[in-house]
Amino acid sequence: MEGVDYGRIHSVGKNKCQYAAQGKAGECPNSKHWSKPSLLKPGAEKICGMLGVTVRFPTLPDYEQAAISGAGIKQVILRCEIKNTSGLVMADGVGARNASKDGDDLNKTLKMAEKSAMIDAVLRMAGLSEVFTQDLEDGAQSRIGADSHKNSEKNRSQDQSTQSENEKDKLQRQQITPAQHRRLEARITELGLERDRVKDWLKRASKGRIEHFADMTQEIYSILDEKLNEWAKQVAEEEAHTERKAIRIESTTA
Repeated sequence: MEGVDYGRIHSVGKNKCQYAAQGKAGECPNSKHWSKPSLLKPGAEKICGMLGVTVRFPTLPDYEQAAISGAGIKQVILRCEIKNTSGLVMADGVGARNASKDGDDLNKTLKMAEKSAMIDAVLRMAGLSEVFTQDLEDGAQSRIGADSHKNSEKNRSQDQSTQSENEKDKLQRQQITPAQHRRLEARITELGLERDRVKDWLKRASKGRIEHFADMTQEIYSILDEKLNEWAKQVAEEEAHTERKAIRIESTTA
């Protein structure tokens, strides 16, 4: 069900859509003005239920122990495993979240990371990446819910709708500060990521509208900041796999 199991984002600005200009983006009937569907948690749970698989977060106990010991947790990266009735892992996914986005509310941060990891794993398991997305749209699921809720609330005043649209439009246009740009460049270097790979994601996520880090909006910067942690973990896993493979080859040729 759209708005509950999956949702879309109205991605066309006021200058190209009369509904957006009137503060009624949620009522726009033009399908080309909407993003690719984004799978939401209720939809992911229904898919798991229909397939009879279970969801497990093997790295969650690490954060539980860290919280009990009083360690300050600034970032959360969780792995989700989906297992069949035989206990075999069918697919896995990764979810990351900065605690600062939730006012350092660790409980909320863990839940958001769990949701992201679970949706990632479900998309991989069911081969739904061509139908649903969890890229740019995933960082704006609150806006998906807002658009769906807007359609059902016909009694909302025009002033409230206009104010909401203005706030979203401002967030989409506001560029990052020079300090944020420097921080981004430093993090890319610190995590050992390929700068060109990050720029390629930026182009795809913005549908070609943004090519340089300095032109990035606050909204996309927030999403990219979380993506860096996920990519760093993937790079580390790939390097470890390559090293283990090299050791096996060396041992067989010795």
